[in-house]
Amino acid sequence: MLALVTVGVAAGGLGALLGVGGGIILVPGLILLAGLPFHSAVAASLVCVVATSVSGSVVYLRRGRVELDVAVRLQLFTVVGAVAAGLVATAIPAAPLYLAFALLLVVTAYRMWPRSGREHADAHPVDGRRGAVAAWLASSVSGAESSTCPSCTCCWAGPSTGPPQPPST
Repeated sequence: MLALVTVGVAAGGLGALLGVGGGIILVPGLILLAGLPFHSAVAASLVCVVATSVSGSVVYLRRGRVELDVAVRLQLFTVVGAVAAGLVATAIPAAPLYLAFALLLVVTAYRMWPRSGREHADAHPVDGRRGAVAAWLASSVSGAESSTCPSCTCCWAGPSTGPPQPPST
């Protein structure tokens, strides 16, 4: 029970703080601390992510921090990716999924790590095609709520167009 409380509080808190929906925390936590098999951890994570995503989203929406046009466009792709992956997930052995999940974490961490001489991706708009691919990959592989997953916005951000400019008169 303590393992579930720990994993749940960490996933809810860090998921809302970092915008990952909790799946990136729940899956490893449920495997390592609660002893669930990979497929069961992903399935439980997806159920839990619904509640954490909704509650975290409400706070961000009320504070005006949500880019609704991006979120709405990505939802189509995250749903398609989640349904497709859910249909084939049990046919894929756990070993390659462990590797895919680990690679997703490593690549996301690498791409997000601040480096001198590189502008942070927060300043870049999300390119629709690359954002869609990232959303599908993240939802298919990790069980993460990918419309808010940093890998979608940081790893796959389009070229910088600079900050929005006021209309010229």
